Amino acid sequence: MKLKRNIIPKLIGIVILILLCLILLIPDLALRTAVFWRSPVKAFTMEYEEDVAYEKRDGLDENTKLYRITKNIPHEEATDADLVIWQVSRWGPFYIGDCYGW
Repeated sequence: MKLKRNIIPKLIGIVILILLCLILLIPDLALRTAVFWRSPVKAFTMEYEEDVAYEKRDGLDENTKLYRITKNIPHEEATDADLVIWQVSRWGPFYIGDCYGW
């Protein structure tokens, strides 16, 4: 019984660490996680495409990719705007997603 009390928290910690690494190492999951913080339902149902023309226009470096959400666009109530353009930046082996604009 005592053995289970010691092993279960360690296993839970290892699983959380593995999930966090997966989210930060895959650009698709980094984008979906960023959208999840704004609209959880739309993060699972959205469709998107890479927006190369917008990247060239803004002159972004090779470590930043822009994505345009085409279906199930998240909506921000504070500004009453659709969050269409999202960026995924690469910092070493990790990817971080964030809203870029509308």
